[in-house]
This record gives sequence, C-alpha cells and structure tokens, in this order.
Amino acid sequence: MRFLYSNLYKHSYYQSKISPNNYYVANVVDNRLVLRRNDQELTVLQVHETRRPIDYIQWAPDSQHILCVNYENCRIDVRSASDSTWQASISDKTFPFVRVKWSPDSKNIICVADLGLRIAIWNLSTTMMKFMNHTKYSEKGIETSPDGKYIAIIEKHDGKDYISIYHANSFILLQRFELDTVNVENIKWSPNNMYIAAWDNCLYHKLLVYRQDGSLIKSYSGYEFGLGIKSVHWNPTSQIVALGNFDDTIHLLSTLSWQLIGTLKHPTMLGASAETNILEEIETQRPEVSTFPTRQVDYRHVLKRPFHIPARRTDFNEFNPKVGIGSFSFSPDGSYIYKNEGIDVVPITVPTSKVNPLKTCKPSTEH
Repeated sequence: MRFLYSNLYKHSYYQSKISPNNYYVANVVDNRLVLRRNDQELTVLQVHETRRPIDYIQWAPDSQHILCVNYENCRIDVRSASDSTWQASISDKTFPFVRVKWSPDSKNIICVADLGLRIAIWNLSTTMMKFMNHTKYSEKGIETSPDGKYIAIIEKHDGKDYISIYHANSFILLQRFELDTVNVENIKWSPNNMYIAAWDNCLYHKLLVYRQDGSLIKSYSGYEFGLGIKSVHWNPTSQIVALGNFDDTIHLLSTLSWQLIGTLKHPTMLGASAETNILEEIETQRPEVSTFPTRQVDYRHVLKRPFHIPARRTDFNEFNPKVGIGSFSFSPDGSYIYKNEGIDVVPITVPTSKVNPLKTCKPSTEH
C-alpha cells in the first residue's frame, strides 16, 4: 500500500474534518472556515469568516451544511457547502450550551445546555424552536438509534430516572418509561435498533435491557458487592452485549438466552501454559530512499514465558483514578474484542480476545 501526502495547511484546535460523503474537507484557522475538495490537490472551494474564533465544527449527515461553534459566546454559525451565499447563525446566552449536534435528517441542530438544564432544537428549514426540559446529563445520555429514526434521552422526573424516546425528525414524544436504577449512568442502543441498554452508576453492578416500548427484557447483576459497570458495547450482530467493569473484567451476555456466556480477564503475568500470542511492535528501517521518515512499523512474536505485562499502580488518592475497562470495542465482524484499561494503567498493551460465534440451533422434526 502506498500513501499519497498532500501539502501542509494550518488549522486550529485540531479542527479538520472530512464530510460524511467523502467529498469535502473542512479546516479551521482561528475564525476562518476553509472548505476544500477532497482530492489530491485539496482545491479551495469556499472561505468563510465568523465573528468569533471557532472552537468546534461538525458536518451535517447529508454533507450539505457545516456548523461552527463558539462556546464562550454561545454562538453557532452554519454554512452551506453548495451555496456560498447561504448562511445562518444561532445565539442563546440565556442557557449556555456545552454540546451541539445535528439531527439525523440534517434539518435540526440540537443544543444541550450546561448542567442539563434543557435541550433546544433549532429547525433550519422552518426557523422554529423546540425545547425539552428535565434532561439529566449534558455530555451523555442522548443517544440516536443506529437507523436514525429515534433519539433516546435520559430524563429526571420527581427524583426518578426515565428514558424518553422521541422521533428523530419531528421530536415528538413516542414513549417514556421509568428505569429501575438508583442513579443511571448512561444508555446504549443495540445495532439492530431493538434494545436499549441502561446501566447504574459505579456503586451498583446492574444492567437493564429494554425494548423501545419500555418493556424490560433483562435485569442483570454480576455481583452484589463491589464496583459496577464502567462501559457497555454491543457486538455488530446484536447477539452479544459486553460489560466493561471496574474490576478489569468484561462480562459477555448472550441476547439469545440473556445469560452470562463468558468473562474476560486481563492477567498481569502469562505463564508457560497460557494460550496467548504476544506481538511486540518494533520499528524497522526502509531500504528505499524517501523524502519522508524512513521508519516503518513491524511486529514480532514474543516467546518468552513467563511474560510480565507492564502496568502502573493506580493512585487511588487522585480524583477520578484510572481504573476499570473504560475503552473496548468489537471488531467489525464481531469475532474479536479488544480492551484498553487506560493509558495510565497499561500504557503500551492492547489485549485482544477471540469471541466464539453464536449459532442458532433448530429443533429436529425427526424421531
């Protein structure tokens, strides 16, 4: 594989993003937004200036518009990729927003106010506004379904946790149901849009799986005492839901039987009997002459046993110590799962486990 490199261009706050249709590239320099064609020359198509420096940009799902945010002045500027004369701006200093995102239909801009005070939906087509109150979180707890039809929001009513499901385009309330949690941490849609997983805070190991109509499918608690769940992920086929726990383990639940089918652990030492392949990343020199750095990455097998995995001791006296499985993901085909306990705990190790595929058994009609 050969890579082609373009020229270097200035940008601010690492704000450089490719449009979802892979046709445009946008980059920010202070208060200037530069739109380029995504080709080898990166031809400049449009240059826009805003009144304030740009802190964040985001493309609309249809790649027709791009928004620019200045959080200090609570201002959003919207520009069109096809019409250089079209522009729109949103300003709301009454409820400063900390999170901005597009709706799935690319017609609405969702602004989440600080401290979860409210959610404002601004429609670019009709210039109408709609507000949602009782939101619990501002940085999390707002999840769009994979098919883009629904938005699930964690809300707080009379001291109790609720999930409200809205239509993603009209934001009409479709369903609202109470959660059996003490203090819900977050929610996660399944890839097939059938289930919503909700889990309690770090003091309670509890996972709840609901359907869209609010019916409870499964309530799972791995243990009564100890810290709880830190992160949750579904495999691509929605057959497995994985729970990353604060005790550095991953619990795998099957959605066919809703039972625990495995627990993945991360040992600090691998003995002679450990059936584990260890690959070490090394740098090698390229023989050919190039204007770019000649180092390339290669891997070699480590056969030494026992093998001690490097790790750092967690400092529990610091605020929000790095413990638990906070980052892990399935491979695109769902065969493997990797986990990273945190850069401060295992700084150079990425454990990868193989997940055996689940098969559906059909009953036999022969006797």
